[in-house]
Amino acid sequence: MLIFIVFVMGVAIAAVVMLQKVDEVDIQQLSLEGTRVADAAAAALDTVLIQGDGFSSELILPAYLADRQYNVTAYPRLVVVRMEGQDFQRATLVQNLSGSLRQGTNTLTNRQGVIVIT
Repeated sequence: MLIFIVFVMGVAIAAVVMLQKVDEVDIQQLSLEGTRVADAAAAALDTVLIQGDGFSSELILPAYLADRQYNVTAYPRLVVVRMEGQDFQRATLVQNLSGSLRQGTNTLTNRQGVIVIT
């Protein structure tokens, strides 16, 4: 009987350790995905700004990050991805913006130094 109790306790401890590792991997995946989208959005905005008046480019953002909903917002000099209470931020050169980023296809156009998002 004692051997059985020790065995059950060992299995329970192993299960707890496995669940903790799964949670750690999940958190790392969220962080990587959030950072990747923030980086891509900031780079796309900066590229359109640097290329000058009349330049246009598409930015395609995924519907979900790590199978979760998220929001992405472009502010003057900052892109923020919000997901499950976490913020992932990237600085950008863009000071003047019009429009909002969204999941799917975004068209970014430089109109005399103002980046218009449609």
